[in-house]
Amino acid sequence: MKHTIYIFIIFGFFAISSCQKKLDIDLPEAEKKIVVNGLLSTDSLIKVNVSKSIGILDNTKIEFLTNANVKLYKNDTFIENLVSSGNGNFVSSFTPEINSNYKITVDYNNLKSVNTNTTLKNPVPILSIDTLSEIQIYNYDGYSDTTTIYHFKLKLSDNVNENNFYFLNFSGLQPIYEFIDDQYVITGYEESSFYFNSEDPVFNNENSYFTLNKMDGRCFNDELFNGKEYTIDFEFQYNKYMFGTFGEPAQLSTFYINLLTIPDALYYYINSYNLNQYTQYDPFAQPVRIYSNVENGLGIVTGYTLSKDSVLINNQ
Repeated sequence: MKHTIYIFIIFGFFAISSCQKKLDIDLPEAEKKIVVNGLLSTDSLIKVNVSKSIGILDNTKIEFLTNANVKLYKNDTFIENLVSSGNGNFVSSFTPEINSNYKITVDYNNLKSVNTNTTLKNPVPILSIDTLSEIQIYNYDGYSDTTTIYHFKLKLSDNVNENNFYFLNFSGLQPIYEFIDDQYVITGYEESSFYFNSEDPVFNNENSYFTLNKMDGRCFNDELFNGKEYTIDFEFQYNKYMFGTFGEPAQLSTFYINLLTIPDALYYYINSYNLNQYTQYDPFAQPVRIYSNVENGLGIVTGYTLSKDSVLINNQ
């Protein structure tokens, strides 16, 4: 494939002109590969998305492989062919189970066949959650503003004899509004993620924050507490008007702490993806390859199990 590259050269500190040179360089076209992405959980059907890779200099749109042959195996036993639902999406007929290994193979025309597998581990339970509130009052030229910071202590018990990886999400119920009879009315509530801050040493604050299946949170591993109980500290800056009606603060607010047990592949993917995004605009940084567990192809197919607890805060 032939590409035209323009090189601009500026001569001297006092130069008032520049040179533009046109070079025609033959760059070999990168091998096209099958890309498979999927996130498994015990509360939904197995779904994956299949597409074809594009080159770094390729301006074409992503090509979804809707006619691919996608097979599912459980513990090395063939289960079924996944059914295409359009736009490269393939769906199974059942939900995955904990401690079962799931392998997915994909074949498509002249592309090299790929396969990937993952296992959902037992969720690590949340042993306890303690909270402590801190009220901060700010004065700005006669205007007073009160902010409440809630400090959370989450205790978990790590599984022994294996390396474990986790993802922590903090969320709350926010009202859903509809405009009815010339006024906004709350018609329900939905769970939404909120940013939390933490100086806990288990987190790598530079590249641990990520959005996973619409859940914003941080990933971490058990390197500091392998096989032991551990208490994670984090905090949330609370605004009571986020949870009430227009102009009226909420009296009670429900928060959820979601602790996800994830495979090592998902942990490596999150960290490599964030590091890739962090360094892509640094001309002096080495390029970071995003982790993939798809053999002969690209992408990530993995999953998680969930432990969930809630905290009810009285704002009165």
